[in-house]
Amino acid sequence: MFKRLLLALLPFAAGMPPSAVNPAAPAPMRLQVTTFHAYSHDAYTGYANFATFIVGEPGYSFGAICSLATAEALFSDMNWTECDIRNGDPGVKLLFQISPGFSQVRLKKGWKGTDMYMWGVAAQDTYWKEGNGGNVTAMWEGKYYWVHQPWDFEINSITG
Repeated sequence: MFKRLLLALLPFAAGMPPSAVNPAAPAPMRLQVTTFHAYSHDAYTGYANFATFIVGEPGYSFGAICSLATAEALFSDMNWTECDIRNGDPGVKLLFQISPGFSQVRLKKGWKGTDMYMWGVAAQDTYWKEGNGGNVTAMWEGKYYWVHQPWDFEINSITG
């Protein structure tokens, strides 16, 4: 009986528009970096390496300031630096990482899901450009990097 009913309804389902059969995909989760500045010295000079930027989440009241000043290298594939959450859910955490060679900036957001803590990771290649019209300035002992326009990071990996 069920088989016949299913076969009878199949032609109607085939004629339905795709949006009626498949619900719309959720909007991508993304973080937005603004006012990114970093300095990396070439050799030990007594000056600290630093990275500082602001992270927000469009559509939500979430904001963080990410900052690191160290005599050690800024770059790591292993260590994450925690950001200072300024507003939003107190259960939210945000960390960042700068890849060796400064070729990528990674953000890692943690939040409380329905029944577990979730982590989302987003990464952007940097595409730094030195010289006229660029966003890197070579200085006598290192390099200064900046991005002034909003820089979107789409979360493309979630674990819980």
